[in-house]
Amino acid sequence: MTRKVSIIINNYNKKPYLKRCLDSVLEQTYENWEIIFWDDNSTDDGRNWAFHYLNMTCPDKFYCYDTKQLIDNPNFDLPLGVVRWMAAQKAKGDYIAFLDADDYWHPRKLEKQMKLFEENHDMKLVFSDCQYFADKIIQVDNYPAWTSEQYTFGTFHEKYRPLMDNDPFMGLLLGYKLKPWLNSNFMPMSTLVFEREAFFKVMGKSTHYTSGEDFDWLFKMTAKYDCGLVPEVLSYYRINVRGSVNNQISMSLKAQWNEIDVIKKAKGYRELTRWQTVRFYFRLFVMYSKLIFKQCQEVKVL
Repeated sequence: MTRKVSIIINNYNKKPYLKRCLDSVLEQTYENWEIIFWDDNSTDDGRNWAFHYLNMTCPDKFYCYDTKQLIDNPNFDLPLGVVRWMAAQKAKGDYIAFLDADDYWHPRKLEKQMKLFEENHDMKLVFSDCQYFADKIIQVDNYPAWTSEQYTFGTFHEKYRPLMDNDPFMGLLLGYKLKPWLNSNFMPMSTLVFEREAFFKVMGKSTHYTSGEDFDWLFKMTAKYDCGLVPEVLSYYRINVRGSVNNQISMSLKAQWNEIDVIKKAKGYRELTRWQTVRFYFRLFVMYSKLIFKQCQEVKVL
């Protein structure tokens, strides 16, 4: 008998993308799954649309929740890490997968990842490669407009070196051996599948980062457990190009501060050698330098 996968889908004002996201789950060749759909105070009626669509297509395989059930304040949005954590508490499957509401999956994603779990019982986390994509932008009367067409930016592992070269935890913590100033190693959230029991053993209480909670979870899992990689594009990750330059830079700065906080905390998850400690602090120096440079950019924009 195949083991059940609980698929956590967090949504905030992503109604235009929900059908493609949900259809990619419905089309999975691995059929033993459930959907935990959590809406965080959306204002676009996406929750109601998702409820009716899932009730029509898979009535016995989904559960809908929203932040309003817990907090009666439409203007209060919980950090994504807390929302994901609360949704995970509702999972009843043997494994937990995450899928952002504006992303989607390859039809064989779960099949290929669950096969790797079955072949390697020590693995508690499996991820894959992913494809970056975004909506095309056109100019209409000197204003940007978004079309239904899309363009791609290449795959995740074309941009980042795969973590599986050596120790994934050290890859996350220290980055590249010879070029620590390059983009750090990572695993996109919508590619991840966790063994549920191991996930709850190491996570502790929910994090409160505005972003970066997935980074923290990866540190905790890879510090203790083996993980596996399916070196194929099984997820499609949407890059949000909408919004003002000011907002994009501001969000990027917050994300980098959170990333630094997560990395500093993760240093205590394992004992480091002297050389690893030197590399760790050099990486922090590089990250702080990048942050100062971006803050200067923000001042120029303002």
